Amino acid sequence: MASLPYDLVFMDCQMPEMNGYEATAAIRKQETQTGTHITIVAITANAMQGDRQKCLEAGMEEYLSKPIHLEKLRAILQKWRPQVTVPSQQQETPTNPPHRKQWPDDEPEVIGELIRT
Repeated sequence: MASLPYDLVFMDCQMPEMNGYEATAAIRKQETQTGTHITIVAITANAMQGDRQKCLEAGMEEYLSKPIHLEKLRAILQKWRPQVTVPSQQQETPTNPPHRKQWPDDEPEVIGELIRT
């Protein structure tokens, strides 16, 4: 993650080998060394009482349970996405390199890709 500047991470809590809680802990540990911070949104099939709190305590800022509803996804993107400028006015800086993509405001293809399970 250090090589590419991500704006937001959707973290699957049930990944094999290293689950989302462990991956989040590793990212947060790395952040203490780099001084950076990235928003992490938990995505899980678990919708039991206490799961949201477990994700927040693990260092994730938000929680989405599957199936993902477009309205909830849109609200999270609106809340956490960085402020962007029109590409022609955008200046290249260390925090805004030229390869960084702009957030889609309402592109159905991109949203569809995000909510596929």
